Amino acid sequence: MPAHCMNIEECMNVEVEADGKPWYHDIKAYIKNSEYPPSAMDIEKKFIQCMASQFFLSGEVLYKRNHDSTLLQCVDAPEANYLMEEVHEGLLGAHTNGPLLARKILRASFYWLTMESNCIKHVRTCHHCQAYQDRKNAPPQPLHSLATLWPFSA
Repeated sequence: MPAHCMNIEECMNVEVEADGKPWYHDIKAYIKNSEYPPSAMDIEKKFIQCMASQFFLSGEVLYKRNHDSTLLQCVDAPEANYLMEEVHEGLLGAHTNGPLLARKILRASFYWLTMESNCIKHVRTCHHCQAYQDRKNAPPQPLHSLATLWPFSA
């Protein structure tokens, strides 16, 4: 077994936030109670206000308005990890690449800020994807460009 496969469990997926709150906590608090975090500066307040215009609160669930006016449910780190595992490796999982995995999760109406980069990391840590991946796109040797002096000469 290659050495990089031994480190797969160490670098898994979406990290839990440092303060224990989900990434959307400040946006949700602003929409619900019109309050900012206690230590927020003016520029951070403007950023939260701008971000909050793209979100919608229904009960306790926060949704993001998509460009085609669909609502995407905002999820936290543990839920995002579960979604990536289910869509990638679950019952109907096809072990797709990172960007396609992110689009499938979006079509299932879920959202978090670092979705695409987390999906790419998840696919890179999947043992099946790394062991059975087609290597067609990798050239057998480095490609060299040829410079022709007369490109259209007959």
